[in-house]
Amino acid sequence: MGKPISGFEKQMPRGWVWDDTRTFLAVARHGTLSGAAAELHLGIATLSRRIERLEKALKLPLFVRQQSGYQLTEEGPGSSKSRSPGSRCVGLCQRGVTRLAA
Repeated sequence: MGKPISGFEKQMPRGWVWDDTRTFLAVARHGTLSGAAAELHLGIATLSRRIERLEKALKLPLFVRQQSGYQLTEEGPGSSKSRSPGSRCVGLCQRGVTRLAA
């Protein structure tokens, strides 16, 4: 594994994988695994595993899974309960996705 670029990487939760962040953003943007899979050229099962791994690393749910798709959680990464650097990073990503969708 390469040398960390910054101190920020040292603060990231164990199990954090940057590709999972790209997956999170794509699923948040499209609201479905199939839409994100088409954008990222990856399989739905791969994206599902990546979202689960990211949620496990952050120790909080990022999405509410429904038959109609994935919806961002309200008490997820942007809440006051989420204080880790990884949670703050994902919170910023969530807010960015919400702003882009508006």
